[in-house]
This record gives sequence, structure tokens and C-alpha cells, in this order.
Amino acid sequence: MNTAVSQQFDAAVTHLRAGLAVVLVDDTTGVCATGDVSLVMAAERITADAVAGMGGRTSGLLCVALEESRADRLGLVPMVGSRVERPLGDVFAVTVDARSDFPVVSAAGRAATIRALADPHTRRTDLSMPGCVFPLRTRPEGVLRVASRAEAAVDLCQIAGLEPVAVVAKLVDREGMLVGRDDADEVAAQLTLPAVRLTDLVRHLRRTTSLIRRWAQARLPTAYGAFTAIGYESTLDGVEHLALTFGSIRDAGRTLVAVHHECLKGDVFGSADCECRTLLAQSQQQIRDAGSGVLLYLRSPLPTGFRTGSCPDGGQSDRADVPYDVVAQILADLGVGLFDVTAGSALRPDRIEQLDL
Repeated sequence: MNTAVSQQFDAAVTHLRAGLAVVLVDDTTGVCATGDVSLVMAAERITADAVAGMGGRTSGLLCVALEESRADRLGLVPMVGSRVERPLGDVFAVTVDARSDFPVVSAAGRAATIRALADPHTRRTDLSMPGCVFPLRTRPEGVLRVASRAEAAVDLCQIAGLEPVAVVAKLVDREGMLVGRDDADEVAAQLTLPAVRLTDLVRHLRRTTSLIRRWAQARLPTAYGAFTAIGYESTLDGVEHLALTFGSIRDAGRTLVAVHHECLKGDVFGSADCECRTLLAQSQQQIRDAGSGVLLYLRSPLPTGFRTGSCPDGGQSDRADVPYDVVAQILADLGVGLFDVTAGSALRPDRIEQLDL
């Protein structure tokens, strides 16, 4: 994280702790990308004045992002169809109000509801549904699982050491039009608020959050020499991956790395539809000939690991679903620094820089 980004990040944490807003910019390019710019505040710090202020600079739809586990405990079930129609977008729960002495539609009433959702002692009986506040259910592991505004807002509150509940609302300009990400910095400067980009938050958490657990190690004799097999589990989805190391890794100036995606029909049964079995053998041979190296065998999240149809042209080399964050942490755990990639590896050359070793 460069100096300017680090300063904005630190300022955002300070603002959230002080009960002030920050600007969140969705600058992602994935399937969840919206390009939206939102105001975010820590729910436990919200006041009636803050609610009124957000209403003047946002679309007016104030949402409260909270973890699925908290939502389930409070009985905040998803709205019908929200998970089906938008599996990777915002997951709205049934609207809610807190039982308080304030009119529910007032700024004070909505602030009371928002604080109640952030209070770990709140019970289902303290709430009434439907109401005037829109909860957003967030997935476990936050932006490392789904890079969206709701997950990002919750992650920011956690980083600030606050309850993982955040107020989120889309920012508008003086004409009432939604602010786009190209204008986010200018608008943030006008409001004297720090701006955090979603991609910077993902990078920060990727560097500071453990995504893997090493759980087993054994010697593995093969036709290409004796490898050491090391098992890893991804904490994001529970998928188990295997690292085969050959020779001394930590003493190597540059390490030869192969990444191979599980292909049951090719690797095990030698299907003629793909070259996966051949590429796997070639990777082991290249590592043996180099004297040292690492072969990462990435398991499929599917229970059987069986992939229907033919592999992409080029076999393993055209894969777009490599979990780069997990690969980076496994390689770092093995002591890999500078590295070269074997021919036919599943690592895409245009995304190798994401490993950031």
C-alpha cells in the first residue's frame, strides 16, 4: 500500500472511530462491480444528526450492513428472491425498526434502530418488522469472499475495532445524481472526507489476513523423484490444496513454480479431451530437472472435482479461476520469493503480479 493510500486508509479508520463518515468507492471490475460511491458510517456511532446529514447527501435509502450470523440471530431473513436474483450483489433483509420512544420514520427513530442493530445485546423481541431501515446481510470473510460495498463497509468497521455493523448509502451530487467513481475523489475533497477504494481494501486484507491453514505433511516418492507433499486448507471456502516441494526452496535464488488445477478425468483417468495429465507430469519433470521447485495442486470446490466438457484450449494455461490470494499465501508460507513459472502452468501471466511476493 503506497503512502497516499495508507494515509487515506488511516484517516478513514480515524473517522469511523470518531463517528464521522468516509467515502467508499467501488472500483472493482468483477461481476459484483457497480461503480457506486457510498457514504459509510459506523452504526454504533450513529446519531440523529448524522442520519439527517446522510439523507441530504445520499439517495436517501440508508442501509445497515451486518454479518449473516448477526442477522440470523435477530431474525432478519433475506427478502424473497434477493439471494436468487442477485447471488453476488446486495442481499437485502426484511426491513426493521427498533422498539423505542421515537417516531420510527424520524431521524432519531432510524438512528435508534441502527444503534440497536449494532448493539450485541439486542434481541429479536427488541425489533419489529417490517420497518423503515433496510438491513444488508453480508457474507463471511467479507470482501475476500465477495468484493461489494456492504462487505467492505463491515470490514472497515472491523479494522477500526468497532462492531461489524455499518450504515451505507449511495452518494449523490448537488443535483441529486448518483456520484460515479470517476468523480469520487473530487466529491470526497469537497466534503473533506477520506476516500477508500474497494480494491485497496481487498489488497490490505489479503496482506493482513490468514487465508490458509497448513494441516499435513508427508514424503511422496514419484517417478520424478521424492517430493514433499504439504496439505493446506483455504479458510475462505474450506477447500484443501496440495503443495509438492522438491529440493531446498528457501535456499533457492529463484524458485520454479507450477500451478495445476484439479482435473479428475484428465489427471486420474487420462481423458483424451484434455492434456492435464501430460501437463502435470511435465511440471514434475521440469521441477526435478531444475533441482528444486513447487507444484501447487489446486483442488476444485466441487465435491467430486469432475469438470464436464473439455478443458479450455491450452489445457491448464487458460484458467481464470485461480485463487491468487490463496496461492500467494501458500507460496509465502513455503518461503518462495522470486519465482519462474513452468510452461503450461495455470497461472495467467497477466495476473502473476497479484501474487505480490
